[in-house]
Amino acid sequence: PAFCQRCPGYRLIANPPRCHPLIGAGQHHRGPPVTMEDRSSRPAILAYGCEPTNRGSLAFLEAAPNLVRRALLGHPTRPYAGSAGATPPGPRAPHLPHPADAWALAPLLALWSGTSMQVLPAVRFFTRSSLLIGADVGHGNVFATITAVFSIVAAWGAHSYAPSTISTYYFNTIRFAILFLKPPGDRFDSLIRKLLSTRIQRWTGPTNDTRAVFHRQHVLKALADEPTLELAAAIAFCWDTLSRVGSLISIPSPLAPKPMPAQNLIVTTSEEGHISVVLSTFEKSSHSWVKLRTSSNPASPFYNPANVGSARLMKALHHSRGHTGNLWNNTSAPRALCAQHMVERLVASNPALKDIRITPHSFRISGVSYLVFNKLATIDEVCHLGRWRDAKSLRSYVRENDQLRSQVARS
Repeated sequence: PAFCQRCPGYRLIANPPRCHPLIGAGQHHRGPPVTMEDRSSRPAILAYGCEPTNRGSLAFLEAAPNLVRRALLGHPTRPYAGSAGATPPGPRAPHLPHPADAWALAPLLALWSGTSMQVLPAVRFFTRSSLLIGADVGHGNVFATITAVFSIVAAWGAHSYAPSTISTYYFNTIRFAILFLKPPGDRFDSLIRKLLSTRIQRWTGPTNDTRAVFHRQHVLKALADEPTLELAAAIAFCWDTLSRVGSLISIPSPLAPKPMPAQNLIVTTSEEGHISVVLSTFEKSSHSWVKLRTSSNPASPFYNPANVGSARLMKALHHSRGHTGNLWNNTSAPRALCAQHMVERLVASNPALKDIRITPHSFRISGVSYLVFNKLATIDEVCHLGRWRDAKSLRSYVRENDQLRSQVARS
């Protein structure tokens, strides 16, 4: 590329020649005003001096947080009451590539999550996949290239992601292409309006997570209603190990989630009669194999003080299954066990839960909250039980339901 001789670190974009900032630069020579024709004939990514290619897109998104922060933190914090003509202190005006280039900043703000760019993981995956295939969005039809890459990679199955994750990555990469890799048009304007209206609502008010929590008593009531062994063991083991229901029930695969193999379960009994349970599964969030552990031994680091007896139930399940077939699915059952069955059993046994939102992930949220609010374990111990690496991630799970708490206290 041709670089501006007057502004080190800035490249010239032809038609017409103009100085554009490279990522991370400071002040720059503005160049001639941008006409509407110039605006409508180039992708937004060029406004930041990056080429609309695979590598250029990834480099742009990696540095985009600095660009967004420069804009969001540039607003004046308070009116300046100094003498006339004096320069007000504090932050400078928000940074735009050019007064006529506000359209280039809008997509960045629309995809800003508060700490990172929402589409970055998707573009990273697409870039890695493109290298294997030899495709680049800088050549040919952008949307056709993206579609071909994701279709080939999904068919190969040479990855550890769930089908739902691949679909989400494809959707987000297309979204990125609409906003940054193609000249603005009707699709650009429609998507910007949709994304920014949602983003503005989140900026002006806290996100309200409506998923409710339940208590240990609700789990015990569901187990007392004599569900099948598979369902009872799944509910109890999910509570005791603070697990994600999806990771407990199945294992991701390229085409569809696979049922949990019985051979992934190991159950041992000590001479003292304490039962230890280990289930190997694949965590979608961390993209790694983990071991879900629980123990009936109070001295074990995997003992849950609020346990509901999952070790005994898992031992019985292991005895009935052996090391072959599917762990949770009894061939004689009318339907295979799934996450929604666990929620249905819990709600059916506890009418008080019908008026609140209980989802499969409520098991993990509720187990954590019960331990913390009842002071049965320290934050570090809960992190160990639930396999959190950082206590900051754990704190978003801790919540309480005042209505249910009073109901449980009365009972």
